[in-house]
Amino acid sequence: ANSTGPFSAIWETYQTGIGGGGSSGDTPVWVMATAGFAVAIGVITFGGRVINTIGKEISPNIDFHRGWCIEFSTTITVVIATILKYPVSTTHCKVGAVVFLGAYVSRGKEVDWKLFGKIILTWVLTLPMAMVIAMLGFVIVRPIIKG
Repeated sequence: ANSTGPFSAIWETYQTGIGGGGSSGDTPVWVMATAGFAVAIGVITFGGRVINTIGKEISPNIDFHRGWCIEFSTTITVVIATILKYPVSTTHCKVGAVVFLGAYVSRGKEVDWKLFGKIILTWVLTLPMAMVIAMLGFVIVRPIIKG
């Protein structure tokens, strides 16, 4: 879902050409439907694992009071970041809220710091991995497009 906008821009550029001046800003319905389908598949296949990890494994004692604090802080963080025009991930905000609320309430005893470290490492590695994949895609696709 996060790549729906960029994909729409690429699709429109493909349709109208780089100098085509087309900037309708409208995302085609088929792009939105495909993105929605992909999100549904993601939730069906990996959603349970993600929900379990965030909701039970990082900090196991989340009750409805803590859940409200986690949701509220995530919402406020995303709203402030949006106003400041900072791109943020709601999942990252939520993990941060779970970890630091759990650390505050239990003085750090109930947080699985090893798991949190693993999550942080995957966040850090995501950027260079995406760069390498994008570079490889460019190297492969460019000769095809250039003809």
